Amino acid sequence: MKTIFQWGLPIGLGIAAVVQAGLNRKIAGHWGLSTAVLLNSLGIFIVSGIFLWLCASKIISVPDFMLPRLDLKTFQLWYLIPGVLGFSLVLGIPLGIYRIGALQIFLGLIFAQIVTSFMWDWWVEGITFSWNRVIGGLLAFLGVFVASKS
Repeated sequence: MKTIFQWGLPIGLGIAAVVQAGLNRKIAGHWGLSTAVLLNSLGIFIVSGIFLWLCASKIISVPDFMLPRLDLKTFQLWYLIPGVLGFSLVLGIPLGIYRIGALQIFLGLIFAQIVTSFMWDWWVEGITFSWNRVIGGLLAFLGVFVASKS
């Protein structure tokens, strides 16, 4: 099961990110990027609502951390930041594909994710650096550099 999460989940999410952004780019060609972003948001809202209902009604079995625990007294304004960042991805990635192509935008995205992940793991999760992780980050940077030169 651990192997599925180590390989399958990242690969599946990577495929989904490229296909989603590419389809958004196609929608943007017909209806405009702002409309594509709105359609994404509607899709996310509908699927998220169904998922919340399935979890809350225990129709599907999920780990405890996925169950809804809505307490408005504990709400903090920064809880909205992930949605704003998601919006920037849904808007920015198709724009990047349009301007510089999918390969270059995703190589840059992966490099930025690796660097940010180093910092997040260090400062937030308390995970120390390892040479394998540093070398992986440098290889990602090399990939971005080589792809941007072609």
